[in-house]
Amino acid sequence: MIPILLAQPESNAALIHGHYAQPQAMPLQNLWQTKSTRTKKPSALFYQRMVQASHYTMIIAGLVLLASIAVSYFYSDILLLSTQLMGHIMIIVASTAIKFGYIARCIGRHGLGKKQL
Repeated sequence: MIPILLAQPESNAALIHGHYAQPQAMPLQNLWQTKSTRTKKPSALFYQRMVQASHYTMIIAGLVLLASIAVSYFYSDILLLSTQLMGHIMIIVASTAIKFGYIARCIGRHGLGKKQL
C-alpha cells in the first residue's frame, strides 16, 4: 500500500492546542472505501433470480426475433412497408436483448460460483 498524505483544511477545527494538526498518512485503498460506499455482496438468491430472469429474457427475445424475421422476410409480400420496417427494427432490438440476457446469465452464474459454458 502506498501511503498518501492528505492535508487538513486550515480552520479552527484543525487547531489542536494552538498548533495545526500534522497531516496523517492514509492508505490508498481507504480513500474510496468509506462506510457509505461499502456494499455487501448480494445473496445467492439474488444470483439465482438473476439467472432465471436472464433465461426468461433470452426465451422471450428469441421468440420475438423469430417473429420479426418472419414478418420481415417470409411475409413481406402481404404486409405493409411500415410493418416490415418495424420487423427489421425488432430484429436489432431482439438480438440486443438476447445479448443482455446472456450477459446477465454470465454474471448470475459467476455470482453462484459456476463455470461458464
